[in-house]
Amino acid sequence: MASLVFCPVVLTAQVAINSVSTVTTLSVTGGNYSASVTSHSGSVNTVSPSTNYNVSYNNNGNIGITSFAYSGKSYVRYDYFDTVIIRRVANASLASNGNKQHIYCQGNAAVDNTTYNMPFPVAFPQVANHAYMERVMKEGMVNRGSDNVFNNDAASDLTFNNIERVDFVYKSGIATIYPTSAGFLIAERGGNDAFKIAAITAVDVNGYPTAFGAVLTVNTTAYGAAIATLPSYVMRKDVSDNALRPFSLVPAQAIKSVFIRLSDLGITTLQKVYGYALMGADVTASSSAQLLDYTNNTYYPTNTTNANGGMDLASAPGIFHTDLVLSVHFLDMKGQSKNGTQVLAWKDEDYNAVREYQVEKSLDGEHFEKIGAVDPASASGVYQFADKQFTATAWYRIRVVNQTGSFYNSDTYFARSSKTVADISVFPNPATDYLTVSLNGDVQKATRISLYSMDGREQASWTAGNNSRQYRIGLQQLPRGQYFVKITSGEQVVASKQFMKM
Repeated sequence: MASLVFCPVVLTAQVAINSVSTVTTLSVTGGNYSASVTSHSGSVNTVSPSTNYNVSYNNNGNIGITSFAYSGKSYVRYDYFDTVIIRRVANASLASNGNKQHIYCQGNAAVDNTTYNMPFPVAFPQVANHAYMERVMKEGMVNRGSDNVFNNDAASDLTFNNIERVDFVYKSGIATIYPTSAGFLIAERGGNDAFKIAAITAVDVNGYPTAFGAVLTVNTTAYGAAIATLPSYVMRKDVSDNALRPFSLVPAQAIKSVFIRLSDLGITTLQKVYGYALMGADVTASSSAQLLDYTNNTYYPTNTTNANGGMDLASAPGIFHTDLVLSVHFLDMKGQSKNGTQVLAWKDEDYNAVREYQVEKSLDGEHFEKIGAVDPASASGVYQFADKQFTATAWYRIRVVNQTGSFYNSDTYFARSSKTVADISVFPNPATDYLTVSLNGDVQKATRISLYSMDGREQASWTAGNNSRQYRIGLQQLPRGQYFVKITSGEQVVASKQFMKM
């Protein structure tokens, strides 16, 4: 093998986030709400028990995170989650798996026990079946959240519940060749509670998790600096209640966050992820089967104290990425000559997101023209296109136009009628430090190996040795992205292959 001398940083732990950009003009459906509400009979911390308070939610002070900075890069939100599923199990403190709810909302620094007005700058989580926590957790406003989510022990704190696991589900899934550059931002009031997390690696047709990745423990030292510091009111709905009731005042605390990268969760290149599950710090489940078995108290203790389950989870800011790595999609296209016709075939699992497949052809490997189109609805992810104008040689690619109007190009396929064709294979793909180029077929005609970026700029080139069939190309100086290896014979391009540099 000939070596041609022309890196990604290995990341192994979650990231404390110290610099975020926020927006306070978010509004949600049904956010404005006012009512006279009787406080809980066990209210504490200057909230008077069994007292009517004039509760008013305003839709003008919701705080959302739009981006954050880490290691010199800006990470932006890719999307919010589709659903939040709370897994409940009866315990000694709450002998029911019923719908008990605790949410906290930014409020005043002191309770007004003169006029009994209790204003909130945040939206009211209006929702069917009193699923307030589910809506609050999913909407992404970090100045509201859920109090002591996994605490199941009334003796350790008055705010206790029956929750063992919370699933944040993104039904269509995400995948990237850069699992260190995408992940989940998690925020917590106080930034002082440990928790466990696992990636959801499979879901059923209803969006319920069916498989999980490795379990990661996130300790209190993982949180970054304060996003905001604010007092909050805790609102409580017992199983028998039909409304949230004022329960407690929590003095000003900092909201802090931690970024959990897909790689931190053991996710590998192009592995599909459908969200994550959160658990208390005392959960012992370590396999996918054990994680699914949330009613088994061998893995999910039902006496979790506030020390292990006191996570004051702020509303989920969502899925974040840098360099738009979650927007990069890959389509593998193959070809075959049949009776003078070039038949192209490709598969696409995400065809529901595609508006049109445009088939493009080039006679020189550089300039492509559209020669046809395929409707994604014509099949269920498996497609073909026949070029009846194929002659001796041609390059083909598929331009995938998404429903949003964005597009990307497939790998380029080189077709030649002769059976003695100069072809290449590259590995590994994606590559990191080095790429091995293997020449196949009529290698005697290959005179030069060139490396091009996607904008057509030559990055490097080498003379092909007469007796060499493999070349090892150093990639350390290249920024990550998509590139082409091209093989030329004289002035003619005889083979090309696309690859990704991580």
